[in-house]
Amino acid sequence: MTKKDIIIEQMKACFEEESWFVTIRKALEGITPEQAEWKPEGGNSIREILNHLIFWNQRYLHRYKHVPVTKFDTNDYTFTNESTGQNIDNWEDTINKLYEVYTEWITILEEADDTRLEGEAFPGYGSTWYVVLLNITIHNAYHIGQIVTIRKQQGSWNPAQGVS
Repeated sequence: MTKKDIIIEQMKACFEEESWFVTIRKALEGITPEQAEWKPEGGNSIREILNHLIFWNQRYLHRYKHVPVTKFDTNDYTFTNESTGQNIDNWEDTINKLYEVYTEWITILEEADDTRLEGEAFPGYGSTWYVVLLNITIHNAYHIGQIVTIRKQQGSWNPAQGVS
């Protein structure tokens, strides 16, 4: 198995292929707009977490494709609708935007040259795309777990979906 294969496998495990943890598709299955907006005390809503995932996955996708990215002030900004670049107001559109970004990542990675993944991610960063993408999948998995936890807190999680 190559490094490229590992990255693709990890990205798919986060997105849609059952593995050791619940996929984002499974974690979001059946969530109503009201449930997506609910916030635990001191935390973020599921909708805000999706905005954050869209922001970071899309930002690095743009960097990978040599599309300029804009500066932002704080990480708090990444949880807003504005951060997605779309100002997405509809819950279903938010889900679809996240799926679109994941799908594009997987397609690009399947077409990627192995040497690209071992080169510096972007000037001055100091890490390879391989390392950056492994960190992105860890970040995605963390937030998937957070979504499942929020659903458990609000009573909207069905343990039959993979986590009791």
